[in-house]
Amino acid sequence: MNNGSVQPRKCIELLKLCQQLQTQKDGIRRPEPGTFDPTAMMDPFASNIANSCLWLTHIEAMLPVLEQLTQLGKELEKEGKIQPEAGDNYASLAVVWLLAAKQQPNCDLLNQ
Repeated sequence: MNNGSVQPRKCIELLKLCQQLQTQKDGIRRPEPGTFDPTAMMDPFASNIANSCLWLTHIEAMLPVLEQLTQLGKELEKEGKIQPEAGDNYASLAVVWLLAAKQQPNCDLLNQ
């Protein structure tokens, strides 16, 4: 996965632009997502934009972790520790393997 192909920051900017355009259209002043403005109106539209921006910020923070887990899954496959089938997700399989390995007695994941 390449961070260039998934651009949460660009999506956030587009959502902010949508809110600005809606504000220009209906004249309702809304707070910019991620800020607090007690004088602005937090209507359902602004709330949806703010929540979407928050989720995208979380996704942006998790992308490096997802990339690491995907790489780990590919390494586990090469080592024969997992056997992905069509449609499987390397990152998810890596997490399942890590959790299973952790539950084994005398677990030392570094030596697995």
